[in-house]
Amino acid sequence: MGSDLLPVLRYLVAAFPLLLIVLYLLFGRERRYTVPKTLSTVPAKRKPWLVNMIFKDDPYEFDSNGFYATLLELHKRKIIELGRTSFTEIRLLPDDWSEMDRYERRVLDFLRANSRNDIFSARGLENKVNNLTKSHDSRKREELRKSMEGVLQYRDDDAVREFVAGRSLMAFGLNRKRLIMPLIWTALILIFVLGHDIASNPAAIALLILALQSTAVAFAPSTILGRWKKDYYKEKLEWDAFRAFLSDYAMIRRYSADDLDMWKEWLIYGTALGVGDTVERAMMDLKIAIPEAAAVHNIGSSFVDAFSASMPDSSASGGGFGFGGGGGGGGGGIR
Repeated sequence: MGSDLLPVLRYLVAAFPLLLIVLYLLFGRERRYTVPKTLSTVPAKRKPWLVNMIFKDDPYEFDSNGFYATLLELHKRKIIELGRTSFTEIRLLPDDWSEMDRYERRVLDFLRANSRNDIFSARGLENKVNNLTKSHDSRKREELRKSMEGVLQYRDDDAVREFVAGRSLMAFGLNRKRLIMPLIWTALILIFVLGHDIASNPAAIALLILALQSTAVAFAPSTILGRWKKDYYKEKLEWDAFRAFLSDYAMIRRYSADDLDMWKEWLIYGTALGVGDTVERAMMDLKIAIPEAAAVHNIGSSFVDAFSASMPDSSASGGGFGFGGGGGGGGGGIR
């Protein structure tokens, strides 16, 4: 049976790269745009969580930077207050939430549900998770974990579909970061267990190669075999150029320290794009005082610790964020 399949499998292995090129030309090739290598202005007035989800990495991937950038933006809009009384607390200010979008409302609902007298304490959240762990109340801990996951790992397929037409596992709701390691371990175990049989069976080798080729395509960025809609690919290139600018410490230091609104905007979108640490370091050197920067860093550190502790095996990592990691006291900088 294996010998009968071998020619077909060999043909599929050899034809796979050509098929991938044809599919890319038909469904994945984008129009060409001329965009500067760096941009110092925000390409479009979009919510920072949406910038994180759509333009930072893969359009279907959202990380904790989107949450931290949203906190900074809500502070700027005077919906919440960071850094006034404590560098690990958030004060919810009286306001009409009817104009909030879905993610902003989810963030605010989470903060209110875990606040006392409209003050959310990140360290209090961490203590709450630890107490639930000690009490072995798995149901309440799971509920809290899911609510934290809802703001740290948010997914909005409707928002993504407005910008891209993706064709990958990501487009079908599967997280490649969670699946790739189990797949690797499964392949290694199969190779170890069936190593001798595979080595002596050309059909098995061809089938393994075909499986690896298919897996690589399935876990590729969602736009490899899909397209950005309208002119959004141009906007994607512009966000990449803006991120390159904010990543260049020497370049952003040339700008005036007097334009506080500009620096706040850079900090918000730099955080959303994962380069907030560079912006904050330049702010420190230029003596630009933005207390909410240190506050959101310390809140984020406690939040990630709480999220990790809420996992069933307490071994998960909440991931890094745009401010470079590490907790710390108040007042100073983030590093």
